[in-house]
Amino acid sequence: MSTENENTEANSELTTLRKHNADLTKDLKALRASIQQLEADKETAKEEAENASADEVTRLKNQLAKSAKDLEAATKRADDASKSLITYKSETELNKIMIANKVQSEDAPMVMAYLKSIMSVDTDGTVSLDEQPVEMFAKSYFAGAGKRYVAAPDNSGGGAAGNDGTKPSKITQPPVSPSDWNTFDGLPDAERNALAENWGRPDLRV
Repeated sequence: MSTENENTEANSELTTLRKHNADLTKDLKALRASIQQLEADKETAKEEAENASADEVTRLKNQLAKSAKDLEAATKRADDASKSLITYKSETELNKIMIANKVQSEDAPMVMAYLKSIMSVDTDGTVSLDEQPVEMFAKSYFAGAGKRYVAAPDNSGGGAAGNDGTKPSKITQPPVSPSDWNTFDGLPDAERNALAENWGRPDLRV
């Protein structure tokens, strides 16, 4: 599959994720509004119960119990929707930087695993990588240690190649030679562990 086709598919996936994010955000707002209404209903029932007859108190207590139950269920749905929204927002961010930096399809699972291992999300859903803004980290990483996973520009007519006519080096299998080990040992711990996980070699983790 060509890089152009891969980018088209990736952009399509990113559009789908963004739409899902928008839907989840809309649902979450509706749930929060429902929670506010339920809380108001609960308080109203409580106040009315304090000034009612015995029979009315029983009815209002039942109403109060139902409001409390409905509130609990709505709160749980809101929490679940919030978690789903954060998940999709973080996946959208990671997909976006991988597309922007033209990560090769065969390396995408490993790169995604590495990025998730250093990802954090605050209460507002803002994603950080290694305690840095996503764009800042991506710019540094894909120009340095992650450069081996980026598709080289096809500007020579003979396949993607670097300025010296060679393809960027990258680790595709467990290290064997001393040179392999030097390269592997020079990787950030999180990236090394992601590779080890991808190869099924827990003994290579640090």
